[in-house]
Amino acid sequence: TIVLGMVEKVLFETTSTEHGGSAPRVAGIVTREGATYYAPSVILTTGTFLNGIMHTGQQRHAAGRQGEEPVVGLAAFLKTLDLQMGRLKTGTPPRLLRSSIDFSVMERQGSDALGYLFEFDPHTVTHKMDCYITHTTPETHDVLRSNFALSPIFTGVITGTAPRYCPSIEDKISRFADKSSHHIFVEPESAASDEVYPNGLSTSMPLPVQRAFIQTIPGFEKAHIVRPGYAIEYDYIAPHQL
Repeated sequence: TIVLGMVEKVLFETTSTEHGGSAPRVAGIVTREGATYYAPSVILTTGTFLNGIMHTGQQRHAAGRQGEEPVVGLAAFLKTLDLQMGRLKTGTPPRLLRSSIDFSVMERQGSDALGYLFEFDPHTVTHKMDCYITHTTPETHDVLRSNFALSPIFTGVITGTAPRYCPSIEDKISRFADKSSHHIFVEPESAASDEVYPNGLSTSMPLPVQRAFIQTIPGFEKAHIVRPGYAIEYDYIAPHQL
């Protein structure tokens, strides 16, 4: 059964140990809406939502991701448990309108046959959606370099560390200044959406700068940004405490 609600805290109960002592054990959760759900186990898949802050240029606001509110109460509750917590930062690229993209100038990547999968029936591909490869250009890099002062990554507004090596496009251009081009993998967002995901273009630049550098990329000259890219900072629990 799936129930929608904002979790505020985890319930605990005291249990006896085999040595005659006592220890807390998870007993359920309480939601902001006032509902209590009891369970012998609770799994927290918090993602980017704990005290999430979105950054697009100098604009920032609280969110778990675009269009969704952050989780504030649960983050505060977890800190009362004396857990070691920190801040991480990640990002996402702008989403583009499929019908505004010129795929004819890109390298096509079709679906793999995947005949080697351990499946009872032969693997078949039923969708008609391909991926494509394009690349940034020296002009792309010039637009981004000239606007580094507007990036919250370079101005120190973002203090969280990246959880893995997945840099923004402005960070790649800064770190690898000798490179004149970077690959972009143009992927469908889903079979039910007309949005395209330009993998490799994560950015926290202001929207006008995003529009400017997107149009310097082969195939994106007339691309329409459906949703701007952004960086997001969020709380995490240090995993050695599992």
